[in-house]
Amino acid sequence: MSGSPKYSTVHANAQYAQRIEAERRRREQIRQAEQARRAQQALEAARAAVARRLAAVVAAANALHSLPGVDAAESAQLRAALDQARALLDAARDPRTLVGADHAVTDAEALRATVATNAVQRTRSTGRQQLTVIRSMLGELRISDRSTFDSAGRLAADRAVATLEGLLTKGDTAELARATNVCAETVRAHHATVTAAVAAHAEKIREIAATTTELRARLRDLWHAVEKAGLEVGGLAVATEVLDEIQALLDDGDVDTALAFSRQLPARIESVEQDVDDAIDRATERREMLREIVSALPDLGFAVDPASLVFGEDGSVAVQAQPRRGEPLLIAVHDDAQQRHRVNYMRAGDEDVELDDRACDSLLTVAEQVNAALRQGGFDTGDIHWDEGAAGPRTPGSAGLLRSAESAPDSRATS
Repeated sequence: MSGSPKYSTVHANAQYAQRIEAERRRREQIRQAEQARRAQQALEAARAAVARRLAAVVAAANALHSLPGVDAAESAQLRAALDQARALLDAARDPRTLVGADHAVTDAEALRATVATNAVQRTRSTGRQQLTVIRSMLGELRISDRSTFDSAGRLAADRAVATLEGLLTKGDTAELARATNVCAETVRAHHATVTAAVAAHAEKIREIAATTTELRARLRDLWHAVEKAGLEVGGLAVATEVLDEIQALLDDGDVDTALAFSRQLPARIESVEQDVDDAIDRATERREMLREIVSALPDLGFAVDPASLVFGEDGSVAVQAQPRRGEPLLIAVHDDAQQRHRVNYMRAGDEDVELDDRACDSLLTVAEQVNAALRQGGFDTGDIHWDEGAAGPRTPGSAGLLRSAESAPDSRATS
């Protein structure tokens, strides 16, 4: 028999696995409850934004009463559109229906601009009064929005206004009526284009903000969970970097790419959550294994050195125990190549010196007795194996210890 380290694979029995699964479901329920709470907060914030926008359109619609030439039928149609938007807003219970309400507000705003334009075209007011109404419509739009979302329309509207001003200055009444109609229609079209584009842009921004705010909260909870467990899950860092990239895209004005990224990220976060749950479950099982091992060692004649306990960021655990005579015993629990729990048993000492048969038999006996304790603690253990020619390093918890003898061919113990 070789003096190589001994090992066996271990997995939770059915009863223990049920307990781990119940704890996992509890974590998921807590996450879902927090997600639902944050989603409701985000919905209420978005609802308030749409309500403010609706109030502004209602105020602008009310101002039409002072404008001569407003058609009663058109005014009634506008009121109906506003009532429809208000009803949709009141009934909105999720982001999808809230978007519908926001679109209804946009439609009502476009209708208000049409009513105002038609009034300008049919009124008997002076050209100067008509020009004032047309200018007020342009004044409702931010210059930056006009340039960003309809630069050609802005040039056309500004040119039409300048033409109308010129005719008024010259007193050219022959062309004034035609120019007024052209100017009003050009401004109305520009106003409608910009208003719709601004609303669509704001909708994208709200979606990105709601998504990234929620995902940052979920990532924050996951970071807290892995830090509390003393683990490391690589996907967390990657997901955090993607969130930062989305913010950078927004800062650069690339809203469409930021939106595309934000729609892809939730699936990645869900995958990370699964990875974190898996890592926590495996770490929990290993620490339970280590607890059973530490409890069993004194009855086998070993004194556990508390200072030797090692908890790796990959979920591995290790401990060193001192017998009454002889070299210390090193025990490490980690993943094998098939992602199973693997318990390594090895003697500390010179790495180049193999154990004699008596020491090897003793190590095998210890491994068998520790495995028996693991079985009593709710774990199923495999046969004890050893790896030919692979000695363990002297430092518990080192990378060599946690991976020692992993790639050598397996042999089954016959003693």
